[in-house]
Amino acid sequence: MPRLLPVILTAILVQPHLVHGQQPWGELPHCDDQIRSVAFSPDGSMIAVGGCFQDVRIWETGTNKPLHRLSGRAGWALAVAFAPDGKTLASTNWKDGTLSLWDLGTGKERLTLSKHVKSPEVHHVAWAPNGKLVGSAGYDGTVRLWDPATGKELQTMAGHDGARSYVVAFSPDSKRVASGGSDGRVRVWEAATGKALHVSNPAAEMVTAVVFAQGGKKLYYGSHDGVMREWGIETGKELRQWSTGHGAARTLALSPDGRSLAVATSEGLAQVWELATLKQRRQFRADDGFTWSVAFAPDGKTLATGGDSKNVRLWDLTDGWLLFAGALGFRKMPPLTDKDLDRCWKELGGGDAALAYTAVWALSTDPAQSVPFLARRLPADKARPVDTRRVATLIDQLVDDDIAMREKASEELELFLTGARAQLVKALEKPASLEQKARIEQLLKTLSPEEKRLIRATEVLERIGSADAKRVLEETRK
Repeated sequence: MPRLLPVILTAILVQPHLVHGQQPWGELPHCDDQIRSVAFSPDGSMIAVGGCFQDVRIWETGTNKPLHRLSGRAGWALAVAFAPDGKTLASTNWKDGTLSLWDLGTGKERLTLSKHVKSPEVHHVAWAPNGKLVGSAGYDGTVRLWDPATGKELQTMAGHDGARSYVVAFSPDSKRVASGGSDGRVRVWEAATGKALHVSNPAAEMVTAVVFAQGGKKLYYGSHDGVMREWGIETGKELRQWSTGHGAARTLALSPDGRSLAVATSEGLAQVWELATLKQRRQFRADDGFTWSVAFAPDGKTLATGGDSKNVRLWDLTDGWLLFAGALGFRKMPPLTDKDLDRCWKELGGGDAALAYTAVWALSTDPAQSVPFLARRLPADKARPVDTRRVATLIDQLVDDDIAMREKASEELELFLTGARAQLVKALEKPASLEQKARIEQLLKTLSPEEKRLIRATEVLERIGSADAKRVLEETRK
């Protein structure tokens, strides 16, 4: 495989506004109907699938060998979730309002958790990270917490009363529970008491996807209007929002390192967003109909998708740099050259998040070259010198009569944003126009090339995780 092929393909195919042209590297056997839920086991050895069919399907990853076909009840096994220890699987039942806990050693149903009463459809299930709670969301408008050891119901939260509950999620410390419903709101409770803590402003349409991030300090949720929102847990306030651009956000998944957010859209796409910039890293044509579910593999290299096509599709997030560089028997990539390293360095600070993502994976494949390279570059990566008079001129041009001039001024200011922030903040005190105010506010929310490079280089070093990489990280944080 030629050394530059992945980068060339990425440059051509991976643009934020285009559908990625890559084909899935794997596909699991045909299911009976829509796939609504896809989940990797914690160790990545299994994939479980639930949907508009009775039997939960489990395959061995890598070989696609069927391991279990779990069946014990009538109705759809709509949602599935692995316990944190990987020994038990929870699945919902769409007909009788129950949850099933399956022993993966025997393939037998270990426990039945019963039940959502007013309306028996159970839409979603999740495990607390500590393994001591299971949460369910149902069409009866409630979120319920269960003891997976005894099957006892511990809490019933009825905040979505009069509306359907679609999704439930736990904070990393297992102390908080969040849910979304057809009332367009996200609600957060204290798991131990069921006490209501926060409620979001209503979205235009129902909320069907919720995940915690940043150690539980933030929460991301998506709704059927295609808008995704970032929420500050401590303040209960919305921080940022953006759109899929391609229909409803059906499912969200946080990457194992917490730096990327995947979304399944109603127009058949699977998107991966860089949370630091809210720029798109990858976009796949995952399904001809709805894409209902997305899930990251524990190593972060693969994205699994399920939807109307009735197949689970597996997508390479690395563009060949890791997944196909030995893991599946392909020829390992040769060492990065000086030109490769320089190109990756440039892309790490660039505005194209897709190219930067490929650079992250490329550098991660060759620690022998990339760690010393980053050690040399990062301490010396200072903000470029700023001509204060030039900054003042550009700020004035943000109100120029020529829109092209305004755009050009914004683009140039972004290039040396780190050194220009103080002047931008000062100009914001007495803006010359509403447009200038809006442009300055947007610039101040933007990361400079130096800031983006540092964030992405940190991602590389954390992914490598060697003693040398950790030492470089410590130096950059001083």
